Amino acid sequence: MSLRDSESVMQQAHDAKIAPSAKLPVASGAKASVRSGPVCAMVFLLGLAFCSLTLGSTLFDYYEQVFADGHRRELQRELGLSLRPGIRPGNLRPERLSAVRTLLTPMFKVLPKNKVGRISAAVMRSVANRYFVHKYGWYVKGFESHKGNNDTELSHAHVLRSKVPGYCESALEGRLAMAGFALDDAATLVAGVEQLIFDEDVANVELAYGINNFPVTKSLPKQGMRSVIDSVLIESFLEGDFSNKVEHQGNKDNIFEIYPNWQTTSLFVDDVISADAFERKQTSNPFARGAQQSFAFEDTARVATRISEDFGQWVNHECRSMKQALIQLDKHSTGRVKLADFYGASQGGAWQFLESIDYLRSLGALDEPNGTLGPQVIISNYILGANNCIMNTPHYSVCCINECEGVLRQIENRIDGPTGSVSAVREAVFLVTAVPVIPVVNGSLVERLEEIAAHNGGSVPIHGRFFAQFLHYAFPHECPYPHAPGTLDPRSPLEMIKTVGEEAIVVQDADLKAHLELGRMYEPPSAKAGENMWVAHEELLTSTTPSDEVMGWCAQLARTALSLSLIAVMVAAVMRARADIKHLARILFPALEKGDTTNLLAVDAAAMA
Repeated sequence: MSLRDSESVMQQAHDAKIAPSAKLPVASGAKASVRSGPVCAMVFLLGLAFCSLTLGSTLFDYYEQVFADGHRRELQRELGLSLRPGIRPGNLRPERLSAVRTLLTPMFKVLPKNKVGRISAAVMRSVANRYFVHKYGWYVKGFESHKGNNDTELSHAHVLRSKVPGYCESALEGRLAMAGFALDDAATLVAGVEQLIFDEDVANVELAYGINNFPVTKSLPKQGMRSVIDSVLIESFLEGDFSNKVEHQGNKDNIFEIYPNWQTTSLFVDDVISADAFERKQTSNPFARGAQQSFAFEDTARVATRISEDFGQWVNHECRSMKQALIQLDKHSTGRVKLADFYGASQGGAWQFLESIDYLRSLGALDEPNGTLGPQVIISNYILGANNCIMNTPHYSVCCINECEGVLRQIENRIDGPTGSVSAVREAVFLVTAVPVIPVVNGSLVERLEEIAAHNGGSVPIHGRFFAQFLHYAFPHECPYPHAPGTLDPRSPLEMIKTVGEEAIVVQDADLKAHLELGRMYEPPSAKAGENMWVAHEELLTSTTPSDEVMGWCAQLARTALSLSLIAVMVAAVMRARADIKHLARILFPALEKGDTTNLLAVDAAAMA
């Protein structure tokens, strides 16, 4: 029977008034099922696709928000233990967080991120380090850059009473680090560590009261307040812990020998006190250094924290003086000075430039080329070394400010992303301002940029070791040479003295004389100095987080489930339609019920049609 004959028989059955109540409702249902199968399949697939997107993005973001909220609550609880939270009111109020967020936003915008726009723990370390160095001249322990771009393991070799390194560790290795840090997370972490540092400054003031035998409940005259402030500074300079009164008093009596620039530091402290008095309107003549007034503990603590805020920027004038003295010896602007000339600069009575060659090497400040050039001191690495950190507290060090940070920020603002083309980066470097000498990006340096781009798939990552090396050669007096992570041992002079003795960090007279004599045998200063240190080695900040792998598995699982579901729905729809048509045929052709399969082939053809 043909398909047309089948349709004719169906029409005859209809004309014969086959009872609709007995059979036709079944056939009608079958037809409805056939029509609704594809529709149901589409609805199901759309729902599954929606669930897939939710699993890959919305749901993931939801859980990450839960983690971030939990981190911020943990931070608030930590700061609730502040010794005297009223001394610095509002540090974590919305306006304070907003101020930190504003400073971080331009930097955060151009940093490498994970799949959902968050930064990794390694990048977060860099963000925090750059923020504190730029704003305060602080190198916060737990965020040190010398640990390496991708090292998130923190050292515990700090004074145990400091909460800051421990908090840095928990933040960089905790739950939030798995998913990465959003901008608000970064602002909260930075503002929180900032508050912890100020809290510990207040704790130091209380210890200084004790070592001077002053009760914290008693108001002090200006002389007594100055004695407390001096104690805080001296213990910080000498990495003390306020535990030895006799030793502390001896250091106070000999501070001019220990720290030759104490007189200018004392004038800085007087200026801070006068500025605080002016703002508080506590004296009628705020600029009179000898103004008499009394200071409660809260007043002394407020002055101490203000000194902490301003000291790094102020004391950097010493760094600039050393830098200028060395630049005068750099006749070819290579950023290097012959070791003999370096030691020669100390012969005029200067108390700087006396580090031993082994100590210079451990700081990463020594260029030792083969041949006749002789050892060279790298100016920027020397200035930024731990040897020139003025103050070392349990939670941060005050060192020379890295002027390369200003260079990099200008380039970031023009590139507006973590990478740039060779031409874009070259133009950005040309437009850098506020440095003594604008570098001429000649053919050699352009070739260096092209080498970096070739090493990184055609673009120049501006936060990697390779580009930092380029900046050192383009701005040799501002940007330090980036040694490979883990190759340096940058320790302060006092740390070195405690472990290996003073002889290991200060050049001895016999060695000094030998270096001066040997310097005459080497070539004079050369424009080729430093060429040997260009290394084609990249070290990028790790931008991925463990959550990226989880998201990848979730997305793959969702795609697999979607494909299998599509196949299953299509097979089920075909089988259901075929069964329904056969059922309809048996209703229309009762002979099939008796085993007559003569017309079964036609029915199958109709079902497939």
